[in-house]
Amino acid sequence: MAFMHFLFLIWLILYTANSVVVCFSALVPNFIVGYSVISGVMGSFFLFSGYFISKNGMPDYWIFMHYISLFKYPFEGFLINEFSGPGKCLDYMFGTCVVKGEDVLREEGYGEESRWRNVVIMVCFILLYRFISYVILRCRCSQRSLKGVLV
Repeated sequence: MAFMHFLFLIWLILYTANSVVVCFSALVPNFIVGYSVISGVMGSFFLFSGYFISKNGMPDYWIFMHYISLFKYPFEGFLINEFSGPGKCLDYMFGTCVVKGEDVLREEGYGEESRWRNVVIMVCFILLYRFISYVILRCRCSQRSLKGVLV
């Protein structure tokens, strides 16, 4: 079951990133600008996902980036998928378990209830970016058709 959840998270990451790229490509005029914008956006999302800097280590004025990061939710999902469950021991000393996976999750503030909440948030990101893309393209196409009528 854990492997299937892992594959599902990978698929959601790809689909979410694709939705963001579609949205920003609808905004920009050409490939060069789009590539630059997407690189900056994805890089900042990854920086604030919690992988490099934990939420507690971020300045208060950057916390919003943590919550809108597309990589925060799959990262938490991967941690929960990897470390949850009984018997997951991360460090043994003299034959006894010193650090359990559940302890790491509890210390970071993640619980089993976050597993499906993160999936729902990722699906909402996909739908939101696809909707925004549709609106942008609809507006751009209507402006183009109005130009043809007026000229």
